[in-house]
Amino acid sequence: MSVLTFEYTKQGSTESKPKVVIALSNPSDKYFGIDITELDLEEQGSITAEIWDEVLKHKERLAEIMFKYDIKHNYRYYFPEKMENLIIED
Repeated sequence: MSVLTFEYTKQGSTESKPKVVIALSNPSDKYFGIDITELDLEEQGSITAEIWDEVLKHKERLAEIMFKYDIKHNYRYYFPEKMENLIIED
């Protein structure tokens, strides 16, 4: 997880605005995932169900935290090419 600090210019705007963002994923043109090809069909179903359950728990906990800070609707996408003065803190 990284915290990004940058100036961002939205499409159609000429003014940059400062942003501080907790990055939940990195920009990519690829799928990132867990390769379960080597498992048989039953194991594929089991692990998929277990991982999906954990993902849902994680999303629910994130929603609770965001609600606590009154930012429950603050998910945003940012285009890297529109970021200036980017500082990444890991």
